[in-house]
Amino acid sequence: MNYLTLILLVLLCFVIVEMLCGRYDKVCKQVYDLAFVTLVVMVGAKYMLGPDVANYFPHYNTLPHLDSLFSQLGDLQFEPGFNLYCSVLKTMGVSFWGMTLMVTLIYYAAVYLLFRRLTAHRTLALFALILLDYNLVLYEYRQCLAVAFFIFAYLLLEKRRYVAGAVCVLVCVLMHKSSVFVCMATVLFMMFWQFELDKKAYITLALLLCSMLVLPMSSLGDVVVRSLPLNDTIKDSLSLHLAMGSKVQIVFPIYFLAIVCLAYYSNFAEKDKRWHWMMWLCVAAIVTLYQYWFLLNRLRSFVLPFLLVYMQSEMAQSERKKDHLPAQLFAVVFMLYAAVFTYSSNQTPSYAKSKTNRVSTVFELNKHSQVELQERQMKEAILFWEHDFVYTQKEEAK
Repeated sequence: MNYLTLILLVLLCFVIVEMLCGRYDKVCKQVYDLAFVTLVVMVGAKYMLGPDVANYFPHYNTLPHLDSLFSQLGDLQFEPGFNLYCSVLKTMGVSFWGMTLMVTLIYYAAVYLLFRRLTAHRTLALFALILLDYNLVLYEYRQCLAVAFFIFAYLLLEKRRYVAGAVCVLVCVLMHKSSVFVCMATVLFMMFWQFELDKKAYITLALLLCSMLVLPMSSLGDVVVRSLPLNDTIKDSLSLHLAMGSKVQIVFPIYFLAIVCLAYYSNFAEKDKRWHWMMWLCVAAIVTLYQYWFLLNRLRSFVLPFLLVYMQSEMAQSERKKDHLPAQLFAVVFMLYAAVFTYSSNQTPSYAKSKTNRVSTVFELNKHSQVELQERQMKEAILFWEHDFVYTQKEEAK
């Protein structure tokens, strides 16, 4: 059993309890709080999990302390914001695991503040977030921080705390290069483009999503990327993300039924015009990039928490909220997806040699030395990049 499966099974128990106690608001809130704390502990306890530690661990160990960081900032591997974050913690004597724990705490602090807007099914939303975006919280430290500060920025700017919000936007941009595009697009569309929406807008997206099953994968994206005024590193990264795609994905029914539910339940109130517009754009971005799942996973992390809140609030406030059939159908398909995904994620491909996702937590230090655990996880991570990843790249190129 891999670590993600263990987390999902534990959270699923809380989801079941929440459903059984749905009529008791106080009990549901207690279940959610307990589930939230449990999730934070389990995610925070991970110890050098996943393949990305092959880059992060050596980087943290060789990163200069704060007093000599700025003279080398332009020559370091990652974004300046992440380098500064790591250098501050390293100067304070924080271990690599302590650094990853801080990432977890910052991210879930942002999620907790955002999820306070949910009026029901909070535990289910938490389950959906980890199921659909597990890569972010388990492996992607830089982007996890960027997403957290993106959420902080939105919450602050909404309250007209512009200075603090602008600082969070700056931190977000300095943490991960993908956030540059997200923040620019968000500001651009909020300021200059707003259209009246109705149910037809979501129906159009549903039809467009269906067309993605038959439309051929296009190389136009790579041509556009190569023509942009970006440095070669960013261009190579974008090209790599665009090269990994698929027309048929098991997540397709989730996307499709979510769009159908939004078309059916949304009321597009005038007072929420901007909110409706931004959420529609988020869904439109997911549909447009559907085939390019690797790139989409990077960008979806920024919008998924907001979409979960939006979808729940629209279904709860809809004039059709007593018509449960679309929502129930979505719930059934979602749980089927969770079961299929959990099963498939535990099936080791025949070509795979690494075991980067097996259970590895800080609690193992009771039985093994820190050096032993670090060597074990680094060995598996390096094996993934040298063999498993190279194999999948060759298969994608065929």
